[in-house]
Amino acid sequence: MITLTARLSADDAEERIRSAIKRNAQLDASRVQVSIDGTTATLTGTVRSWPEKSQAAGAAWASPHVTDVDNRIVVHAY
Repeated sequence: MITLTARLSADDAEERIRSAIKRNAQLDASRVQVSIDGTTATLTGTVRSWPEKSQAAGAAWASPHVTDVDNRIVVHAY
């Protein structure tokens, strides 16, 4: 018999995702905000291109404590 339980969110998941976004040289990390609710990461802010939006989401998905990403980042050429 197999039993699945929900993975608890790490206290530092939000900071780990922010750090991963900052390490990505193609992203302007100051324009992307991260919030964690349980195991869902919500990304907000603006980026210059669709690949940047995708890279930010990839950084959130890479966290072992994230099971869902709500990517609300707006692509805006500035």
